[in-house]
Amino acid sequence: AEKMAEALSSNGTLKLLWLGENNIGHSGAEFLADAIKKNTTLEELSLLNNKIEDKGASSLAAALKKNRHLEILKLDYNGIQEKGAKSLADALERNAKLNSLTLYNNN
Repeated sequence: AEKMAEALSSNGTLKLLWLGENNIGHSGAEFLADAIKKNTTLEELSLLNNKIEDKGASSLAAALKKNRHLEILKLDYNGIQEKGAKSLADALERNAKLNSLTLYNNN
């Protein structure tokens, strides 16, 4: 995830990135969150079934507060509980661009 995040930070063309079922975990989500803060072209990110959990969700939420380009974020099957969901909800209050967030089956 670290190398992918490095590439994503400077990429100016990619609009869709699906990284489902890659065991990214919360540390990988942190790298991707840093990249999302810088990226200005990515519109859809799917991180289905990656064991991101609350810590990773909180990192992604912080990125959403700065990113104004991402429209779709899929975080299904990641073990995100109340703390991570609250972080994401708080981020939505500051992000007017994101129009789809899926959190299916995170218990």
